[in-house]
Amino acid sequence: MKIFLPVSIRGGREHLNIYKFIVEYLEKNGHQILNRHVIHDNVLERENVLNPKEIHSRDKQWVKESDIVISEVTMPSLGAGIELGYAIMLKKPTHALYKKEAENDVSMMIRGNDKLLSYPYSNKKDIVKILNQILK
Repeated sequence: MKIFLPVSIRGGREHLNIYKFIVEYLEKNGHQILNRHVIHDNVLERENVLNPKEIHSRDKQWVKESDIVISEVTMPSLGAGIELGYAIMLKKPTHALYKKEAENDVSMMIRGNDKLLSYPYSNKKDIVKILNQILK
């Protein structure tokens, strides 16, 4: 399955270990992450070689190509929010995971959207259960 993974890139990399865990788990289970570069330590250097229009076009194309969109939204990101909205507009299955302890910080536009299923998690074991549930 082709998966697009909107996450915070410029807003902070505090959750990079979680992004890596999600990508590696999905790949281990035979899925293709279209925007795999989000887990690279030097992602900003890679992104900075493109201009904003190129990034916008590329990311929109990835959303179009994806079979499903799974996001980690603990760290707010305007770009990830736009990508999620675009996925919903295209009627893609769209899901968002977030750290349970940060639940009050996650936008109500995410948590209250019937077209965007959201899931709190406390640990990596929870993430695995959620991903398995989404992908069954």
